[in-house]
Amino acid sequence: MSTFDDLDFELLERVFAGQATPEESARLERWIAAGVGRREAVEALRSMWDTPRRPPRGVNVSAMWGALSERIDAEERRVARAGRLRLTPSAFTELSTYVAAPWYRRHAVPLIAAAALLVAGVGGMVAWNMVARTGNAPSTVASQPAMREFVTARGERAELRLGDASRVRLGPATRLRIPADFGRTNRTVFLEGEAYFEVQHDSTRPFRVHAANGVAEDLGTEFVVTAYPETRGMRVVVASGEVALRAADTTAPPAATLVPGDLGRLDGGGKATVVHGVDLAVALAWVHDSLVFNGARLGDIIPTLSRWYDLDIRFADSARMNRRLTATFGGEPVRQMVDRLARTLDATVQWNGKAVLLSPVSQ
Repeated sequence: MSTFDDLDFELLERVFAGQATPEESARLERWIAAGVGRREAVEALRSMWDTPRRPPRGVNVSAMWGALSERIDAEERRVARAGRLRLTPSAFTELSTYVAAPWYRRHAVPLIAAAALLVAGVGGMVAWNMVARTGNAPSTVASQPAMREFVTARGERAELRLGDASRVRLGPATRLRIPADFGRTNRTVFLEGEAYFEVQHDSTRPFRVHAANGVAEDLGTEFVVTAYPETRGMRVVVASGEVALRAADTTAPPAATLVPGDLGRLDGGGKATVVHGVDLAVALAWVHDSLVFNGARLGDIIPTLSRWYDLDIRFADSARMNRRLTATFGGEPVRQMVDRLARTLDATVQWNGKAVLLSPVSQ
């Protein structure tokens, strides 16, 4: 059953428009109090209602929502089967451009309903169709915390807004798991890969990111957490505010407290190191759809490019993987990127589907 199955959408419209009577407002509050995740769902819809967007010229609203409804139905069936959701840039673009728009008030009842389902199925802001990833019998599943899972593939990036109004931008090949009760007493998420967090700070409900063998706890607003296999632990870069870096035991004192411009690393043994004054333009470039390498190891560059361009790039001479390069990539076609990399490395290119082998011209 959807979170919204028994919601009176006409009532919701009147409340958002400030036209509801006190009795109607009280009725909505009773509906919210009767179910888990309902307040977060309604607040997510309220924020969409208040967002000042307008449809592009020439948009056929009725046709758009008809097509969108078909996609919602298909997505609901797929999520029910798979228990997880793949986010793509186009999905978030459609959500932020069309759903978060007050002009849908002219079609209030059907469009609010469609928006509610789309937010649940694509934006991940409400507890809709939660699936516990256990594969056990229902009695066992009930004892496990339900999770919503958001996944980007290699070559994909995505952005989503959580029920507490925090925003998350996912890098390629990333998995973010969010408990069903997110925002009720705590705000904890689980990350594999890389994500940029813009957190709505709340000292009474800490925002914690569990990644690899550690935890990054928000003490401010904006930071990046990286935990890919080659990271060998977790890495955090702070753009603003403060972040406490600690081992997986959240009751332990922080191993380090990071401020803007700090890069903190937590290795496999739980040891923290901090580098001060990192170039945020370089460290956060991927958030703005560019990859900037400033004296980076070739051994770190190749896995990153492979994820971003959905390739399997290998360099034939492993002895040169410690070579350091300075380069910027972003927006160019895949083959143009590979050719440019090959010229920089003075290498030849051999293609085999998505596999790319770079071999030095002179061995």
